[in-house]
Amino acid sequence: LLVHLKRFEYKDGKSVKRLDQGELPRKFNNYRLMGFISHIGRNSLSGHYVLYCRRPDSLETWYEFNDEKVFEFKVSHPDEPFERNFKLSNTPYILIYRNSDSSLMYLPPF
Repeated sequence: LLVHLKRFEYKDGKSVKRLDQGELPRKFNNYRLMGFISHIGRNSLSGHYVLYCRRPDSLETWYEFNDEKVFEFKVSHPDEPFERNFKLSNTPYILIYRNSDSSLMYLPPF
């Protein structure tokens, strides 16, 4: 399940980034948050996109995919609100959920 969050709006002819995160659910019905795409920058005309993905078998272990660099890190509060573990400037705009009832641990290759 992919959820797109509106992060940019136009005011007075300018693109403005919305920094409000609200509460980003780690669970949504039968779905569990597996990753998100984040925009780092001030507006829609500039910035950088980074992918964060969680290990399917761990709530604490995440990976940051930033161009050719991949970093593994642990979140310190996996069951607490999103903003306790990630910076406000890393505003997610696409949330990636996986059906928790699924028996697939990994997606098959194309």
